[in-house]
Amino acid sequence: TPDNFTESRATCPHLQSDLTDWHSSATWGGGGVPTALTNVVLPNATKVLVSSCSLDPRGYLSITIPEGSKLIFADAPIFLRVKDLIIRGTLQLGSSTCPLHSPVSISFTAEKTETAYSNGATARDRGAIRMHGTRNDITWTRLDATLLRGAAHVLLQDPVGWGPGDEIIVATSLYKDLVGTDQNERRVIEAVSADGRTLIVNRP
Repeated sequence: TPDNFTESRATCPHLQSDLTDWHSSATWGGGGVPTALTNVVLPNATKVLVSSCSLDPRGYLSITIPEGSKLIFADAPIFLRVKDLIIRGTLQLGSSTCPLHSPVSISFTAEKTETAYSNGATARDRGAIRMHGTRNDITWTRLDATLLRGAAHVLLQDPVGWGPGDEIIVATSLYKDLVGTDQNERRVIEAVSADGRTLIVNRP
């Protein structure tokens, strides 16, 4: 109902009234917005909102969310590049009553040869990662035919509810994915057949 919809939108994490913007120097005590390839620590006891214009596309070495602070993503296309994401507070993308509908990507930039414990996202102590997005009942399936190199049509065994702009990963058929033999393929869907079993994807 409209009343329930209004109530659920009012509880959206990214619509709360006590947020501070990542791209505002006031959030960082007047010391300037974080620059690319630096180590970023959120202010204590602060809810920082990331929007589509907030982040430097070159990425960051690390982002630390201290206990009592939150890093909240807006419902907008967002691409975050970071080597280490250290979460002692909360990383929040939507909620159970207000899932995000926009595409969000978090890309970890460590090399395969790096073995440091902190590479990637780690929730430590009381840290929490809360992600809620548009639900797809089928998140993976099998190929219905061999996919040749450079092919633009992907035939699937099961119908899917994916759409243009969604990314897919075609996993390697090798027994073990080794450094230097990466055969995983990342493609963007351009169109989907009416029965949901054929994808047209971008070419490499």
